[in-house]
Amino acid sequence: MNVGLGGLFLATDRTFRIGDRLNLRFTLPGQTQPIGVAAEVQWLYGHQGRALGVGLRFVSLPPVATVAIQDFLRKFDGDVAP
Repeated sequence: MNVGLGGLFLATDRTFRIGDRLNLRFTLPGQTQPIGVAAEVQWLYGHQGRALGVGLRFVSLPPVATVAIQDFLRKFDGDVAP
């Protein structure tokens, strides 16, 4: 739902802790090639004790993933800072 070069928000009902590491594989809207990246939980989002999502920071963003996210952001926002 919310992605940038630094990371993304993952809507989930799974329970995570800050610092947990994940290997993600996702495809951005309008793109066919999935992105594979390692990420770390930076913050938790919940309501009344129920997990609703996590903020993830990309640990190592491969160059091809950087280009794919920049292309997506350009199309979505109209421009992206280098």
